Amino acid sequence: MIPISFSVVSPCREGGRLSMAPRQLDNRRDGISIEDRWKARGERIGKHWMAKVRDPRAGAYKRKAFEDHKVAMGWAKRLRASFELGQAGAGSWLLSHVKEDILDTLEREGRTKDYIRLVERCADDLAAVGVTDLADDHLHAKVRRCLDLPIVATRMRTDSDKPSGNTIRRRYACVRALVSHAMMRMGMRHDPLVGFELPAKGRPSNISKSGEPETYSLDEVRAVLASGNGNNPIWLSFALAVYAGLRAQEIRQLRWQDIDWTARLLRIAKGKGSKVRVVTMQEELYDLLNALGGPGCTKPRLGSVVEGIKIPRLTVHVHLRPLLEGAGVAWDRGTNDVSGLPRRLGWHSGRRAHAAAFLAAGGDGLELQRNLGHTDSDLTGHYSAAFAQWRHQVAEEKWPRGRLCFHAVPGQPTLNKLPHVK
Repeated sequence: MIPISFSVVSPCREGGRLSMAPRQLDNRRDGISIEDRWKARGERIGKHWMAKVRDPRAGAYKRKAFEDHKVAMGWAKRLRASFELGQAGAGSWLLSHVKEDILDTLEREGRTKDYIRLVERCADDLAAVGVTDLADDHLHAKVRRCLDLPIVATRMRTDSDKPSGNTIRRRYACVRALVSHAMMRMGMRHDPLVGFELPAKGRPSNISKSGEPETYSLDEVRAVLASGNGNNPIWLSFALAVYAGLRAQEIRQLRWQDIDWTARLLRIAKGKGSKVRVVTMQEELYDLLNALGGPGCTKPRLGSVVEGIKIPRLTVHVHLRPLLEGAGVAWDRGTNDVSGLPRRLGWHSGRRAHAAAFLAAGGDGLELQRNLGHTDSDLTGHYSAAFAQWRHQVAEEKWPRGRLCFHAVPGQPTLNKLPHVK
């Protein structure tokens, strides 16, 4: 006969009744296990207790590590109860439980910290408007109040009583992520957001925007460049936009130390998306910057190229609009006949004028894409939409290949046309 051995758990007396050790008691529960990670590893690294709860819907275990045994046990009981309620098709899905579970899931999946904070902030906004249960009968009305919450300065650049359409759509996407997580991972059977309609401000417009954004013509660029000189930092910013295709923020952060005078390159250290790139300087721009603060100047400069601007951002209304109106260039061109949107010139219009003029002068498309910092050639083509407007006049003046002749017609002395510092 084969001997059969039995393992008997020795009880201990606790509070006048028989009980077992915590780890033994947890392993006897259906679908719940609390394991001692330090005992298994033999070293004290990380959190002590590992809680495991079997999800009958997914057929797998959900795990989470805790420092305290009681906290681990409480989490396991709540999660097990939510699984049982989901199987029964009834019950509540508390916002706090869904928030805790989705944040843990996003962290395990390796999602970015910014997105995790965005979802967490959305859950806090829902709690602020009174949402405690995702199965609430008045969830639609509360979600509308959440979408209409004012923007706080700690989250955005400025305060605003009414959120923009992009903010409304971003908030609703996070609310939808919370509900989808409850349905896919926590057993919720019915979608509580069925029939919910976004506010009119947050809906995507059915009328597409104009496919040809506003840009400067050659005569307008020459009029603005002839209206000022390098002593005006706003005029110098406009020259950098049309000659080098820089964005407004890149112009504001450009320093004299970022200019390579030997290779005639501008090093953009803080581009869009924290990208670093180099931009080839045109001959007229090189002559202008060299006379202002380069080796050709009596006293080379350091610091910001547009040091006269004391605010962190170049704006259209405060900075660019007075410059255009002083040069006789119409800033507001009415509305688009197709979309009904306003047609106005901005700092990005100078970037588009640079792309159109460079291609009209026969410049290489890959070089233009590199100078603009685009990873997609289609986006570069969108910026050069005004190429047809520039091609005829550039061909008549016979610009040299790849050179921008904004100040003077080829054949005339360029340096005499440049407005240097007096």
